[in-house]
Amino acid sequence: MTAVDQYHIRGTNIDAGDYDKRTPLPLACAGGHLNVAEFLVTHGKNVNCHDRWGSTPLNDAIRNHHDPVAQLLRKHGGKEGANDYQQFDDVTIPISVTSDVTAFIWASSKGNLDAMLPYVARGVSLDSAGYDARTALHLAASEGYLSVVRYLLANYANVNPLDRRSQTPLDDAIRHGHSNSNVEAILREAGAVECTAS
Repeated sequence: MTAVDQYHIRGTNIDAGDYDKRTPLPLACAGGHLNVAEFLVTHGKNVNCHDRWGSTPLNDAIRNHHDPVAQLLRKHGGKEGANDYQQFDDVTIPISVTSDVTAFIWASSKGNLDAMLPYVARGVSLDSAGYDARTALHLAASEGYLSVVRYLLANYANVNPLDRRSQTPLDDAIRHGHSNSNVEAILREAGAVECTAS
């Protein structure tokens, strides 16, 4: 909470999202951090922000059984959005996610291979993942960036990493409308599989 307050005092946009359009509020709600969620609701602009999957902070609170947080959100007009993708707790999230890793994954989400390469040269693993266990391949497949997908696979990136929702890059390609594109074909050719979790 102290760090959140310090960033707010410095003028940080607390409604800014990451490569999956997840802002600090849904992350606080997913973790059950009532004091942080209350601060963000009080100082933020959008209690019903939507992430890449259409989920809202209230979805995150409910999904993770944080009833006090859900009550807070409802009190401030929080509503449920899409809730199509179940979260799983058995995915190991990397314990040392660096700013280089975040920048590398962000560049892949924009399809910018040139921006990715300096981080690779500095030693960032192609299989590095963010807080949600999503890798560069997840993001490139989600957005249909064929050149990035080809690069990652040609350099032996794991073709079937599971994110926090137990979804693979192939799941992302299909879900975001790239099922008839070369992205799906090259993933399948490399051995990609769809998630079998229900």
